[in-house]
Order: sequence, then C-alpha cells, then structure tokens
Amino acid sequence: MRTTHFKNLLLVLASAAFLGGVVALPLAAHAQQASGASAKSDKLDVSGLEKKYWASKDTDFSVVQNRTYSKVHRFSLAAEYGSLISDPYSNGSIYVFSGNYYFTERYGVEIQGALADLHNNDAMKNFENLPNGTGVRPNYNRMGNFYGASFNWVPIYAKMSVMNSKIIYFDMAFSPGVGIQQYHQELQSAAASTSTIQNTKSGLAGQFAITQHYFFSNHWSLRVDWTNRWTAEKRATWTVVNGAHSESSILQHDGILSGGLTFFF
Repeated sequence: MRTTHFKNLLLVLASAAFLGGVVALPLAAHAQQASGASAKSDKLDVSGLEKKYWASKDTDFSVVQNRTYSKVHRFSLAAEYGSLISDPYSNGSIYVFSGNYYFTERYGVEIQGALADLHNNDAMKNFENLPNGTGVRPNYNRMGNFYGASFNWVPIYAKMSVMNSKIIYFDMAFSPGVGIQQYHQELQSAAASTSTIQNTKSGLAGQFAITQHYFFSNHWSLRVDWTNRWTAEKRATWTVVNGAHSESSILQHDGILSGGLTFFF
C-alpha cells in the first residue's frame, strides 16, 4: 500500500514539474520581448537633428552674411584731410576729394583730386640757417596737386562690437590707380643766390591705396586712406652751375595718410 502511495506521489511531482516548464517557457519569452521593447523605447532618435544641423561630408556649403548698409549701384562723395608722411623736408596739409560708384559690393571705380599746401619743415629751415652764411639746400622736389582715377576692390567686410554696446560695420578696399601729379622743383635763383624759386612740372603717377570705411548710417561713413604714390619726375640741382640747373630722372615715392567723411546717395 505504501509503495502505491509513493508511486502516486512521484507521478504528481513529475506532472507538476512538466506543467511548470511548459508555463515557464512562454513567460520567459514574454519577459524577453518586454525587455527588448523597453530597451528600444529608451533609445533616442536623433535622425531629425542630424538632418537639421549636420551636412554630409561630400556637400559644399558657405556662410552668407547680409549687409546692413549696401553699396550696390550707389554713388558716394568723400572729403578728407591728410598729411604727407614720407617727406623729410616738408610739413603741411593735403585736402582730398573723391567720388565713387559701386557696381557690386566688391567692385567700384573712383575719381580723385588732392590739393597740397606744403612748406619747409624744421630740418629744411636748419639747412638754410647754418651759421656764417653757409646755408645749403638739398636737391629736392615738393609735391603739388594730384588728379586721377582708381579701381576699387573690396574683399573684406566685417562687423565689430564697441564696448558690447554698439555694432560698427566695416569695409576694407584695395585701390590701384593712375593720374597726373604736379610737383615743384626747388631752385636757387640765378639773380640772387640766397633766394629760392619754384619751377612747376607734372608727371605720370601710379598709386595704390588701402581704404577703410566705418559705417554709422545708411548715408554716412568715416573714411581712412593710406595712399602710396610713385611719380616719374625730373629733379634739378638747387645750385646754379654755369648759369643753369642740371636735371636727372627719378621715381619719387610719396606716402599720404588721410581721413574724413563719405556720403552715400
């Protein structure tokens, strides 16, 4: 009898184990699916951000900045005051007047006139006032008025912050040009050796200018120019030799720094 009961107990246990395994397999599969779904839902989808902010490696792109003050198809007039910074014998003032027209933001043309009001500096006066009547003068030409034309190339445009309170809009132009430069030969008078006369001549000149515009409205800008000019000149000796002044050909370099205001129409 006990044997029969023991066999029945083993049969019940075996049946329970079999049924437990059958039930556990679906539960494990369901748990694995649930775990996978949870992992998938936790992954962030960044495809939208990639399309919006990242360009593909083989795609060319550029940054375009709109100009607040445009120059396209506009005329401008400028007036500047300057000085000659390369002359060892002269001081004085140079008044520069120019007109510009811009085909695009990058390219334009300019006509220019410059009036020179120069006189002897201290070095020249010291030469003249050497003691005991031994005053001398160097062989020297003094710069006169200039008239010419230039081509404007504007490769640089920028915005600058001033004390974190104001934005300044800035252009830089490079301008090669040609023109006619007047100059004055400084000569000793044949009639009186202590007096000086001027012989005015003109020569073909080439120049290269660097121009900076600081815009503060649609019509006005502060303009600064650094101009280098080379002129084919005839330089005469100051002293009279055998009743005449001998001449030699030179390529005269003049440097001018000027600044003023520009009005855009």
